[in-house]
Amino acid sequence: MRAFIRIAVVFFFVSTVALFGENIQHTVVKGDTLYSLAKKYGVTVDEIRTANSISGNDLYAGQKLSIPTKKTSRKVTYETYTVKAGDTLYSIARRYDISVDELCEINSLSASSVLKTAQKLRVPSKTPAAQTAEAEKNPPAADFSNAALLGTPALIGSDKDPRSYTKKTGDVNLIWPVKASEVVYVGGKISGVALTGVKNEQVTAIRSGTVMYSGLYRGFGQVVFVQSANGLIYVYTGLNTLTVAKGQQVNYGQQLGVIGNDPLSGKNLINLMVFKNGNPIDPAKAPRG
Repeated sequence: MRAFIRIAVVFFFVSTVALFGENIQHTVVKGDTLYSLAKKYGVTVDEIRTANSISGNDLYAGQKLSIPTKKTSRKVTYETYTVKAGDTLYSIARRYDISVDELCEINSLSASSVLKTAQKLRVPSKTPAAQTAEAEKNPPAADFSNAALLGTPALIGSDKDPRSYTKKTGDVNLIWPVKASEVVYVGGKISGVALTGVKNEQVTAIRSGTVMYSGLYRGFGQVVFVQSANGLIYVYTGLNTLTVAKGQQVNYGQQLGVIGNDPLSGKNLINLMVFKNGNPIDPAKAPRG
């Protein structure tokens, strides 16, 4: 039996060496998470945990991590996109399922660059039509154990903007996912608030809970659904980048991502919705902490 265990251990070690090359040394900075690092280096969270003999999700600034690097990498091909009137870096990045930072890096631009009509940009070869077909084949709602809790999931992901802004404003002094300079209520079939922040501002959880979904929803940008212990679901939409993954436990005040730039209004804003038993409630009245 002991000989078998030794053989198994050796086999695991050899297999691991075959899969990975020389490790990268990364020093943790404020805002880093296991998920964001895994996404950055193209590995899994568990692979980072294994390489560093750690458990859980807590990191601290200055911590030294060994990041396994895979020997083989997927070849990315590009095509040319011609900028149209009304296009923004955010809308183009969202169309091709990449971040604004990635789009800027590919094209040697900065996040503050102003696009011009007919300007040529390099984008990943995967076409928007292919992304749409994939999204329709594997709709995000299927990732949830109880889609009814989302309120009106049929509207989420539609090409048309379901928001109808009202004249009602909210209290900017309340605890919000961003330091809101403006809080405007959204009416119609999708209820909640639009929160105006500043460029590259962190979006944080206003209530602890479990991440039910984290990813791209067509028509809503990057979104995060967090279910609290008492069953309320907090929906953060319109983020530029995400730092949490499905199934992850998040604490009050923990970063969920970075605020996006709304292509419809041109503002740096996110939308916040809160659901109780499948019905929307006033986000201002939802529990914090």
